[in-house]
Amino acid sequence: MNRIAIIVPGGAAEYGKGIHIPAVYDLVSRLSEQFEITLYSLSVPGVKQPSLSCGKARVRYLRTHTKSAFVVKFLSFLSVLLRDFRTEQFQLLHGMLGWPAEAAVVLASRLLRIPSLITLHGGETANIPQFQYGSLRHPLLKKLTFWIGGSASSLVVLSKFQEARLKQLGLFRNDVHIIPNCPDSLTFHPKVKLLKEPFHFLHVANVHELKDQITLLKAFSIIRKEFECKLRIVGLDYLNGRLRGIAEQLDISDSVEFVGYVENKALGAHFNWGHVLLHTSLYEAQSVAVAEAAACGLAIAGTKVGLISDFSPTGAIGVDVGDHERLAREVIHLLKDPVRFDGLRAESLEWAKIHNLEWTVGQYTALYQKLVGKHLQEKHNRAVVHPFLF
Repeated sequence: MNRIAIIVPGGAAEYGKGIHIPAVYDLVSRLSEQFEITLYSLSVPGVKQPSLSCGKARVRYLRTHTKSAFVVKFLSFLSVLLRDFRTEQFQLLHGMLGWPAEAAVVLASRLLRIPSLITLHGGETANIPQFQYGSLRHPLLKKLTFWIGGSASSLVVLSKFQEARLKQLGLFRNDVHIIPNCPDSLTFHPKVKLLKEPFHFLHVANVHELKDQITLLKAFSIIRKEFECKLRIVGLDYLNGRLRGIAEQLDISDSVEFVGYVENKALGAHFNWGHVLLHTSLYEAQSVAVAEAAACGLAIAGTKVGLISDFSPTGAIGVDVGDHERLAREVIHLLKDPVRFDGLRAESLEWAKIHNLEWTVGQYTALYQKLVGKHLQEKHNRAVVHPFLF
């Protein structure tokens, strides 16, 4: 069985045991059924005994705290990889979720002469200076990101939007793979709903400046003047209730429900409640919520980033970031045109029928096998040419 090391800054903990990123946990769990995987992660803050498993993968939590300096985290990842290679003999290193892990993977792969795979999840290709978000906001980080993206044996992005973003910035590779994080069809599947008032609008994202829920509320306030409708916001509140105050100022608080955090496996009920997903982020590499909404048969509308950019104009309504007036106007037109509404949701649903969790796992499985197979062949060729070195 091929031996793979996956390196992440965090997100590998099980439900309720710290930082949990469902897309990472589910992907690694499924891949561990086909590969011998060791998953390296920084220690989870506030958890004395984090889970030591992720499916069949072995999980190693480094003692470095997630708030430690970049150099400390980088050296911690690198030293552990180099040390463990002596016994584990990894055949592929896979880094994701940020540059401490990704930089360590690329350098270690060069030192160990094994292939590296990098998945750019989001912040690596973003530049939102007002919130200090994105690796491209600083020249040094930008150079580091470009070095990682250009030096890895293979590169994965999550959307056509993200790939185009890299090309705009000057990073050109003809072997970039687009593999979005797709939902489990057992949890996220369509439910028949009549398109009638009150219309149900759903927003699934943490309440944070990056998600620009102010634009969301402004757009909804205009839509509500035309129809009887409700807005449900699902996600942790990092703005300490400020969004509730804005809803009151817009005089829509009686139509807006703040649900708070909901575990991923319980989100299906909320998607089945909704008619339209409204998503207004300033930046997304993908947005898993958009993929989940597509799988549940919702119409999708929002800012033209991530998958919404990929889907629009025929599979989603996409508008410029911050343009709440156009977003509201487009949604109003959509709700007055049932034929277009059905066509919009049908196209994104068709995409979701193909792009589910099994598809994502299959794409990574094929890529792992290709990279490992190429590595073993090159290793064999070197042994034939230089037999005394092996």
